[in-house]
Amino acid sequence: MDGEQLGDWLRRCRRAAGLTQHELAVRSGLAERALRDIERGQVRHPHPRTMRALTAVFGPPDATPAHRPPLTVGVLGSLTVHRDGQPIEIGQPMLRALLGLLALQPGQTVSREHIVDVLWPENPPPTCLKLLQGYVGQLRSILEPQRTPRAPAQVLSLVGNGYQLRLTGEQLDLAQFNDRLARARDARTGGAAETALRELEQALACWRGPVLADAPPNLRQHPAAAAAARRRIAAVLTYADTAIERGRPEPACERLQELLAEEPLHEALAARLMRALAASGQRASALDLFAATRARLADELGIEPDAALHEAYLDILRARPAEAERPRAPAVPAQLPLDVPGFSGRGPELRWLDAALAAAGDPPRSLVVAALTGTPGCGKTAVAVHWAHRVAHRFPDGQLYLDLRGFDPGGPAMGPAEAARTLLEALDVPPDGIPATPQAQLGLYRSLLAGRRVLILLDNARDAEQVRPLLPGSPGCTVLVTSRDQLRGLLATSNARLLTLDLPSPHDARRLLAARIGAQRTAAEPAAVEEIIARCARLPLALAIVGARAATRPRLALPAISTSWPPGTWTGSAAPTRPPTRAPRSPGPTAR
Repeated sequence: MDGEQLGDWLRRCRRAAGLTQHELAVRSGLAERALRDIERGQVRHPHPRTMRALTAVFGPPDATPAHRPPLTVGVLGSLTVHRDGQPIEIGQPMLRALLGLLALQPGQTVSREHIVDVLWPENPPPTCLKLLQGYVGQLRSILEPQRTPRAPAQVLSLVGNGYQLRLTGEQLDLAQFNDRLARARDARTGGAAETALRELEQALACWRGPVLADAPPNLRQHPAAAAAARRRIAAVLTYADTAIERGRPEPACERLQELLAEEPLHEALAARLMRALAASGQRASALDLFAATRARLADELGIEPDAALHEAYLDILRARPAEAERPRAPAVPAQLPLDVPGFSGRGPELRWLDAALAAAGDPPRSLVVAALTGTPGCGKTAVAVHWAHRVAHRFPDGQLYLDLRGFDPGGPAMGPAEAARTLLEALDVPPDGIPATPQAQLGLYRSLLAGRRVLILLDNARDAEQVRPLLPGSPGCTVLVTSRDQLRGLLATSNARLLTLDLPSPHDARRLLAARIGAQRTAAEPAAVEEIIARCARLPLALAIVGARAATRPRLALPAISTSWPPGTWTGSAAPTRPPTRAPRSPGPTAR
């Protein structure tokens, strides 16, 4: 098994196992750089210890090479051509330049005039078009040796006044890179950070060095080559940000160091490498890098480092982690209570909430604050929780839930310090990372929510003053509040939308009761159902309590339930044996 076959085997096994190169390095005990070199086919005779480590993870390699297209071309590094896995040497410089130029623009027609300008930058010979035709014929013989003389070319075709190289995505490393990059972009947009990281890693694995590293300068500086190089830099920066956010700065350091060696004056790469080094505990190396980059910029360009490089330097000096330096990203909370079983009705209220969310735009241009108010037991929490579950997918950064205990008879309302600590813990801030004062805690809470899309459900608020400190400070988040108070203070200071919930309609009340005790049972005794609804004053909490009692006594006739206690008994108590002395709280969203 040669180096390329070994690289194919390792890449197939790793991808089949769903591992990144970093994860395989941890599992096998090998260096990530060594694994990357093996996958690139650059290791012809690996050390026996290396093979033992890989065999322990994947089993012994088979000698059968992976399926590969019969012809492959590589431009992300020196120009390479392989047929059936074997390298094809193209020694003539003009043929290499022509193939490299066409491969930089796969599927596009490159005019004869443009080809001549690249092949002969100065003083093209009078016979340049005839020479070009001869070069095309030689390339066709190399790329399609089985083609008969009169058969149309399939790989290198004449199209109008130019030529077009037709390769599938798996035949050209540049096309593979672009495809992986698009997949990573989609995954990152969808909030799938691990998938994005894996796709970025595989995209960057396509690169062996600078574009057409062995080509003449005019081809290395071609606009298509420069565009590919810019996409590579952007991919490395995104990979570094994602890896650092996921708590893995070490592979980010390796990728950045590798590319910074090729682009030593690129300030964004240097700034990101400084942050990655600091995040991996190498602050001294990060500061040394700043000094070296600053000196190089002054010596070669006569300029000072830009703002991003200076900001990274100051952040490291102050030991203040910036966004990309965090050792790990905050967890994505999913704290919504269980949706109400058998929830029904409330169509106008749900549409009102949908409209409040839509009014902010997509992407949101403002913070959304909506409040549901009403009497005890009218179903505020049930509506809020049900709607929150309906729209949870629109908040990829998570959903927070906090019971503020504003009207809890069993204890005091939640204060700002307790609320702030609870929310920070939900955002995965470790105890030693939570500031000492409530003001600083709330400031960190707002910082963590900046630029994120999080749904925050603040249940059972006492008043606007209790809610106001918990509002995020930037667009993207949505806050939904429930309270018995009218919360008019939020309308004045936070541009909140307020909706007072009425009692459900008689029809919705019947549906709620039927969901609890069964449609057949309610249909069989409609008069008793109406009596129960009347005695419960159509309050969802009271109907839920009575429905639960009826469901546990399936042999008890509904008329017996409806006449067992005087009217009003069920409107505020979970125990209908005697009138309540205080409004109780029942666990779960139905209670409020």
